[in-house]
Amino acid sequence: MTIQRQVLVQECGADASTANKNDATPVFIAAKNGHTGTVRTLEQECGADASTAKNDGTTPVFTAAENGHTGTVLALVQECGSDTSTANKNCTTPSMVALAKGNWDAASCLLTELKADVRACNLAGDSCLHYAAVAPSKTEQEGDQAI
Repeated sequence: MTIQRQVLVQECGADASTANKNDATPVFIAAKNGHTGTVRTLEQECGADASTAKNDGTTPVFTAAENGHTGTVLALVQECGSDTSTANKNCTTPSMVALAKGNWDAASCLLTELKADVRACNLAGDSCLHYAAVAPSKTEQEGDQAI
């Protein structure tokens, strides 16, 4: 699959940074779906910018965190140079959205391993701690799945 993507870009002239009608680039879509290898290929071999945000400020790191793709978050930050604290238009950060969605592993990775700003606040004044207070815990999530 990696070779096919490279062929589309390098031999056929496809633009790896072009956004679709929903303002999402190929890197954004790959990050949203947890396709870490595709993110790497698009950024490292096809020249795509892994930090390109949608018009609402949502970045590939944001959508990867939102969807619980911890490995993709790590690759975007450590290998592609994306920022852990780039917020959307509401000043919500990737760690906040990960907590809001109950994606504790992604949030923990962002806050502890990647050192995202835990004190950042969104436009409503909410910080990561506010999101953590309302997010379902892992135990609660597991209990919900058992029902």
